[in-house]
Amino acid sequence: MLNSIQHFIENGVPNLQKASKDFSEDPKDFAGFVYRVRNASKTDEGPCITSHCSD
Repeated sequence: MLNSIQHFIENGVPNLQKASKDFSEDPKDFAGFVYRVRNASKTDEGPCITSHCSD
């Protein structure tokens, strides 16, 4: 559990922040924003920690 939280803090949070910043600069790309938020915790370096990883 601790590893999952640490992984999310190190990877998911920065990805969410970047997705939010990019969306605020180009709000027409809502689909891209949703895709990035859904996949924010997925990285090549670690496990997916959400319940929707198989989507």
